[in-house]
Amino acid sequence: MTLKEKNISQPIRDFVSKMKKSSLIKVGIAPSSVVLQYCQRLKIPYLDLITNLISKNENKYCFILFPYCARQKSHKPKNNDRQAIKDLSSKLAPSENILLLDNEFSAEDLRFLIQNLDILISSRYHALVCALSQEVVPLVIGWSHKYTETLRLFSLQDLAIDYAHLKKNLLEEKFTTIVSDINGYKNTIRAHLTKVKESSKVNFTIIKELLEN
Repeated sequence: MTLKEKNISQPIRDFVSKMKKSSLIKVGIAPSSVVLQYCQRLKIPYLDLITNLISKNENKYCFILFPYCARQKSHKPKNNDRQAIKDLSSKLAPSENILLLDNEFSAEDLRFLIQNLDILISSRYHALVCALSQEVVPLVIGWSHKYTETLRLFSLQDLAIDYAHLKKNLLEEKFTTIVSDINGYKNTIRAHLTKVKESSKVNFTIIKELLEN
């Protein structure tokens, strides 16, 4: 996606301007209703573990909570992380270092928001792809092999956590590892990004050939 300034909404521009006033490292939090449901089946406190991570570090970093998938006119969880965001935010004490978005935004708005982060903790695959494309360091709590396979293209497969293995110490250890060498991780993404983009273009060549033949 090529991001055009004219396609970025004013609310997101204003939010990012407010966010950038903080001198702290910007950490995006984008949970998933899908992973939440999977964790509930195994009695894994998905949102509580994320809450603990934020509460423990809210004086050190600026946390931005937002739904990557949202349907503003629906209360159903399918493709809608708004309730997960509300539940997460309700567990946190008010803080100037915790910013909340609770609306449905366009792909352009989300891309603009993510490109202004330093780290993204998410369970949405397309949020992971967006972060990598913008050289933002991802930490993923996922449910499928696709997360690890994508991160492996960047030699960052260790930044994926299978939801079934999610534990407080594991999440905090990986987060601490990232913030201790955030520039190193960004350099790693940058070193692989051009090759990955060129490789992805092959798909369009194949599609074109199939359509024409």
